[in-house]
Amino acid sequence: QYLNKEKKLVNSIGSFLIEYKNEKILIDLGVGDMHSSTPEGFSDGGDLLKNLKKAGYEPKDITKVIYTHFHPDHVGWTSIEENGKRVLTFPNADYYSSKYEWDFWTNKIGEPISIDPKTFKEPLEGKIKFLEDGQEIIPNLLVKFKFGHTPGLINLILNADGKRIQFIYDLIHSDV
Repeated sequence: QYLNKEKKLVNSIGSFLIEYKNEKILIDLGVGDMHSSTPEGFSDGGDLLKNLKKAGYEPKDITKVIYTHFHPDHVGWTSIEENGKRVLTFPNADYYSSKYEWDFWTNKIGEPISIDPKTFKEPLEGKIKFLEDGQEIIPNLLVKFKFGHTPGLINLILNADGKRIQFIYDLIHSDV
């Protein structure tokens, strides 16, 4: 009952939204408006903007975007095409990552391994801000470097109301 008609497990690969005072923070940007099938399952993008709208938000309302790492299933909604040009999807947001991650994926000789310069690097160039290990982005939202999966991977830890939430990269959300 958990498989689609092609007998593939459908995974949720998207974003988390944190609201704090006037801040609207997205952690990662999912696969974007794309579809892909792998031996492990089916990835279906495209719902982030629709889901934000259902929640009462427009792209202009997002104030921060934080990337855990730069694999394609985390950076998909970085830019959209507007009047034949790639522009940032969330025009009023500040964009954050670790400098290690940015340097690894964007300073390779030749093309980056898995991020597209036209949809990712070029729209973000000069706009990305770099996080430090232990930095507090908003009160009680901490950055923790977790290098390994990628060279500049980060986790985020939110401590609020006596509860702790860790936003862990590549954690798959599924009924299974």
